[in-house]
Amino acid sequence: MGVIYIMSTKVISGMEVMHSLQGRVIIPSNPAQSIFGRAVIYICIHDENGAIGVVVNKVIGPIRIRDVADPSRMLNSVKSKRIDKEYIVHYGGPFDNGRFVILSASKTKEPSVPYGIRISLLDGVDKFLYDYLNGLHSNKFIIAKGLAAWEPDELEKQLAKNEWIIIDKMDTNVIFRENCDKWALALASLGVSDIGKFVNYVGNA
Repeated sequence: MGVIYIMSTKVISGMEVMHSLQGRVIIPSNPAQSIFGRAVIYICIHDENGAIGVVVNKVIGPIRIRDVADPSRMLNSVKSKRIDKEYIVHYGGPFDNGRFVILSASKTKEPSVPYGIRISLLDGVDKFLYDYLNGLHSNKFIIAKGLAAWEPDELEKQLAKNEWIIIDKMDTNVIFRENCDKWALALASLGVSDIGKFVNYVGNA
């Protein structure tokens, strides 16, 4: 299992976090014209090499862990009934869309981490799910297929064109909550219920 990204507040490769969107949520300002539609995207990496995020509000369907991870390892080593339980798989984005990743949340007492929740993007699901099935952790997590990704400066150019709205006040716990309208909650954090009203207000301000 490889850790692609763990949220941090340190300077990363010369880009200060205050100028980076890592650890923040973005939504399209014009969903009707965006390839992402009404997507709520958690940004996991954002530096001079580009950006990687995960769409957290679009569901592909249910799947069993035995269908995601290496079945021989899981079946021979796990006694937990969780292996046959169905879990929701999210559409993570159009990039590398045949690949499963895990977005995991663990509690921390580090004062620099917002809401006391450390979020990690994990490449390779077997180790994480093996530990979960054996009760070695109880982290909240999302199984996603695919990623949202941007080339260097691509996201910055889109932001300059006002193609994205940055959500500053969305509780990261919402990201892992099922059976809720995360798009509506993202808009509510902006104080609106209609994305058009927010865009028009900002445009006329």
